[in-house]
Amino acid sequence: LGDKITIIGNRGDMEGIVKFKDVPGILEVEGIHFISNDFNTVSKSFNIGVPFVTNKPREKISIEVSSIAAELYKDRFSVKRRRKKRRGLLDFFKR
Repeated sequence: LGDKITIIGNRGDMEGIVKFKDVPGILEVEGIHFISNDFNTVSKSFNIGVPFVTNKPREKISIEVSSIAAELYKDRFSVKRRRKKRRGLLDFFKR
């Protein structure tokens, strides 16, 4: 299942017994994503009911989440675009 699973570490910059930089070696996997700890931004976003990626797009946590989302879904969007080929007038009316 290695190609179907992506590991995302939350609060990746917090101090702990296990350092997040050591996690890929411990788990023996590559491509682990980490999201920073930004309690203030996340809690304010939660309280006002607006996602922090739209409310505070320049914050480090917003950039990290957006880049992870873009990387995880880049192949899906390119596949969908390839499938949308019009073949003629009758195919237009089938939608």
